[in-house]
Amino acid sequence: MSIFVKVAALLLVVISVLVSSNRAMASEGINPLGIGPRTDIVNLTSRNNDKLKEVQKAFYDRGFDVTVSGKLGRETINAFVQLQRALKEPITGRLTSGQWKKLLAESPPTSWGALAVSTDGTHAEAHSQQTRALAEQIALRNCLSKTKSDCWVRSAPNYYWIVSGWCRLGNRTTVFLRIDGISSDKAFAKANKAAIKDGFDPYNGKDCFQAVAVHAMFGYEHTLTEREGFEVEHQADGQLVDVPN
Repeated sequence: MSIFVKVAALLLVVISVLVSSNRAMASEGINPLGIGPRTDIVNLTSRNNDKLKEVQKAFYDRGFDVTVSGKLGRETINAFVQLQRALKEPITGRLTSGQWKKLLAESPPTSWGALAVSTDGTHAEAHSQQTRALAEQIALRNCLSKTKSDCWVRSAPNYYWIVSGWCRLGNRTTVFLRIDGISSDKAFAKANKAAIKDGFDPYNGKDCFQAVAVHAMFGYEHTLTEREGFEVEHQADGQLVDVPN
């Protein structure tokens, strides 16, 4: 085989890989080539670590699921995609300076609630603060101080609901944390859907054994309670807080 044939074959392989990669990204709603002027893309690289952290913190403070890590990974790209969808702009997964300015024009919420739950279903800690980071830190710290298992935390602003449900099959226990801006029932419906997708039956009275619901601003709707599935009965358990429906 001549050197030219070998090079041509190698190029075909490289092109095939690139096409497959681009198709995979496109299937997720991300244009791998980007849309719009390249000069409009915010410079976010490992060499520009401080700028990337600034961007991540701005997204985090406004409720996006982003970790302020200084690393440009899938989590951060997904946040860019969510913003682009909200703005009804082309989905590229690359932040433009115009989109960055629009994000900064929206002031962060000044009231946050956080729910931290132990993975074994024995503890749940809620806390409210003016900033998301502080609410999460205090709730997580309080949870970890009362259990030997891991704790997971989710936060939401203003009038949102945060719920958690625990399901167990054999030795496998899974926690489902979900958020909704309308009602705890809708948040639990999301948890039910996630449980079913993961192989549990939240309605049979056996697979799912604990639930808790928290209003981000007003506190507990009900505290850690044994339940048949995640259905919320809105019954007082001694610590019910008067919250809007």
